[in-house]
Formats: sequence, C-alpha cells, structure tokens
Amino acid sequence: MKSGFVSLIGKPNVGKSTIMNLLSNRKVSIVTPKAQTTRNNIISVVDAPNYQIVFTDTPGYHNAKNALGKSMNKKVGEAINSADVLILVLSAKEEINEEYLAPFLSKPVHIVVLNKIDLVRLPDANLAKSQIKNLFPKATLIEMCATDGFNADA
Repeated sequence: MKSGFVSLIGKPNVGKSTIMNLLSNRKVSIVTPKAQTTRNNIISVVDAPNYQIVFTDTPGYHNAKNALGKSMNKKVGEAINSADVLILVLSAKEEINEEYLAPFLSKPVHIVVLNKIDLVRLPDANLAKSQIKNLFPKATLIEMCATDGFNADA
C-alpha cells in the first residue's frame, strides 16, 4: 500500500475547504464565503484498497497584521513542511500574477488547481492558465469547479 501527505495551500477564499470536502467524500472542513474561517490545519484521511492519503486543509495565507494571523500563517508553513505533495489552490476570479503568488513561488508546488473556473469567461481562463504555467512550469495544472465537482477526478 502506498501512502502520502498532501497539503492544500492558497490565499483565503479560493476553495481549499470545498476541495478538501470533495476529495474526502465527506464534510470535514467548514465552507463559507467568510474569509479566514479555517484557523487551524484540518486533517482528513482517505483510505482506498491500494493507497492512503492524508489531506491537510490549511488557513488562507495572508499578510498577517496580528498574532492570530501570524499563527494561522505558521500553520500553513507547518503543513508545507510536512507534505509529500503540495496543491496550490487558486481562484479563477482572482488576478494571477507574480506579486499575488509571491508567498508560494519558492515552495515545491506539485499541482496547481485553478478553482471556480465556471465563474470566468474562456479568454480570462486561458490567460490565467498561461500565467500559472509561466510561474509554476513544473506543476500539473488542473481546472476545477469544486462546488459542483467538475474535474474532481483529475
């Protein structure tokens, strides 16, 4: 049996918790439009006949201005350091650029999920995908709509 640790990282409100629930096939993380709802790392173990995956849903990484924010960012760092695979979750509604993604550019990101793909026009989605490929050339890019499960199998 193969096993591994996978951490979902990204800015606030990009859909990390929704993806965690989708991949876990059960509700383990709170899902709400309110930013900073996830304040600690949340663990979910997915068992299958040939593998086991330990997923970690992390707080949204942000510019911390107080002790709580700094503590939440520290949790993200812990999840990054303990992961075998890093999944960076981005919202297709957010601008994709080097400044926005600066906290993640030095991380060994394996997969980039462009979530909320259903909420943008095709030209905007194509531009975002191009920018992501330039910033994370070694990562696998997956377009997704976590709320309806579009492309979850990928």
